[in-house]
Amino acid sequence: MTISACLYSQDGFQYVTTSKDGTDYYYQISSDVDSNMGLYTDFWLKTGISIKKIKTKSGKYSTTGGGYFLTFMRVSCLEKTYLFKNTIKYDSAGKVIGTHDFPIADEPKPVVPNSVIETIYKTVCRKE
Repeated sequence: MTISACLYSQDGFQYVTTSKDGTDYYYQISSDVDSNMGLYTDFWLKTGISIKKIKTKSGKYSTTGGGYFLTFMRVSCLEKTYLFKNTIKYDSAGKVIGTHDFPIADEPKPVVPNSVIETIYKTVCRKE
């Protein structure tokens, strides 16, 4: 029972999907579709940064990577589009190592069929 809880939930985030490259995606609703008259949902998307083993110049192995990204997004449930609003990058210790705010003037992007973003769209807009 505990194992499945770890697989499907991380710090209040709910598992949504895994991409073909093995990246796990988790979400946490900030502003629910029901509270926005069914028009859109604001949410945080959490993606992990894979840990890699690399060989140093001295011939020893070291690990690199780890950590995760938190991206604040808006999905239009009515228009089937999405926007990135803000991204924060954390290292493996949970320390912020970078942020990026996206311009307000950015145009919404269409949800691509059979993609990770379509799975996220269906989940946060309750289309499944």
